[in-house]
Amino acid sequence: MKRLFIMLCVAGVLAAVPLCNVASAAKKAPAKVEICHVNSANDVVYIEGGAAIVFGRVIEVSENAVDAHLAHGDSLVFIPMYEGDREFFEELFGIYLPNADAFFLVW
Repeated sequence: MKRLFIMLCVAGVLAAVPLCNVASAAKKAPAKVEICHVNSANDVVYIEGGAAIVFGRVIEVSENAVDAHLAHGDSLVFIPMYEGDREFFEELFGIYLPNADAFFLVW
């Protein structure tokens, strides 16, 4: 009887070990990545030599969505705009940038 009890205990422990691995292997949420999201084609200023300044909004997206954003013109490399920068660019280029808080260069 004692031997049967010990065998059942060992079998129970061995059966529970795979369940511990399942709990620890739960999927983690993908990391968030900051990108400069291009609002519209109106937020692009073309300059000499075929280069362009693209204005956009900094947003956080799942790392799973980065490729899709890059495919339609967003950028991982950008320069944040600070107090007064938006107004400076609006006056310089004669455009209205209501949501822009960053920009990047393309050439």
